[in-house]
Amino acid sequence: LMFNTRRFFEEKLGITFDRVYSNNNQYADAGNPNRAMTEFEKKKMQQGVDQIYGEFINVVQKGRNFADSLSVDSIAQGRVWAGIRAQKLKLVDELGGLKDAIKAAAQKAGLGNDYSWVEYPKSKSFFEKLLEDFAQSRKASLLQEMLTPDQVSLYRIIRSLNDPRGIYMRLLWDGQIN
Repeated sequence: LMFNTRRFFEEKLGITFDRVYSNNNQYADAGNPNRAMTEFEKKKMQQGVDQIYGEFINVVQKGRNFADSLSVDSIAQGRVWAGIRAQKLKLVDELGGLKDAIKAAAQKAGLGNDYSWVEYPKSKSFFEKLLEDFAQSRKASLLQEMLTPDQVSLYRIIRSLNDPRGIYMRLLWDGQIN
């Protein structure tokens, strides 16, 4: 799904966009959500989707021992099957949760019942969460006492960039739309 937000920004907010990019790469702004996709972009996007879907079909065919790729394609079609229906379609062997899956993996590894597992990040206790919330609340009120509203806003922007996943997209403008 690719969004085209041009009309929203232009008609609802009165914001228009100009593009500047290198003459050496006419596709530098490929995927830009502020204009319609070009035919080239649509073609390339569809090729990528088709390639990934084909790989998926092959992996399922081999991994689940289906006779051929057509039999997998007939039940796949971009749908998600869950629970009993997935089991009837031979897409899963067993039904259960995380603990059941860990137990089955331990059995396949020949560990029997002699195994342990640790979940990361470790869950915090109610008391740890309470202390953390109190510390955050105190920190926020100290910041508001010591900094101007603009400085607090800037601090929050900088803190938002400390995301451990490392994926960011920021607008040049931080504001509210009323």
